[in-house]
Amino acid sequence: MEKTRLCSGRRFSVWLLAFGLSMGFSAGLLAEEDEVVVQVEVRIERGDRAGALNRAREKAFEKALDQSLPASMSAEERARRLRRASRYIESFRLVSQSEEAGVLRAEFACQVIVQTEESVAQLDRIQDRLANFVIEFSWVEPSRSASIEEVRAALEGFRSTKVVMIRMRDGAWWAELSSALEPSRVFRSLAAKFRGRAQLRLVEDPRELWGVEGSF
Repeated sequence: MEKTRLCSGRRFSVWLLAFGLSMGFSAGLLAEEDEVVVQVEVRIERGDRAGALNRAREKAFEKALDQSLPASMSAEERARRLRRASRYIESFRLVSQSEEAGVLRAEFACQVIVQTEESVAQLDRIQDRLANFVIEFSWVEPSRSASIEEVRAALEGFRSTKVVMIRMRDGAWWAELSSALEPSRVFRSLAAKFRGRAQLRLVEDPRELWGVEGSF
């Protein structure tokens, strides 16, 4: 069965490692990956099987990560990390699924990024310095719109900033960034650069647009 890779997995963590080194954190944040197979059950609400499968996947991520975290980790710290479980899943595959009496049973194999308690804490400290936000580019005239390469080049010109995703939506470019810089500072600089060509809008919480964290 095909394996699905997550944008928020190891590639993002590798960038965090490089960013952390530039901010003075020690090396060795990432360890090996470990495949964990878990079984989960969720109730199918109002016949929504797709929604049930999504909830089963989220539950599987939490369960797989929970099994991989150090046993010595405090309950509070463990709960905090489990709320962001998808960040520690490199890839996953659906092994099997079945339905019975309105209940979906699914088995997932999750590739978990295995880290020591110290390295996870370091990674969290780096993440705490970052802000995720979206900038919308609405072009004044289609003939003067920028290419995705031009937009990406402008975004990548900021230090300590990662372009998470660029996509077109409703005729505009939407760019999600993860940056140690103030979102308003990035926004003002881009607004000046594209003045006369585009109207820009800053959305400081991407969930306002996509509904769920990491739903790109």
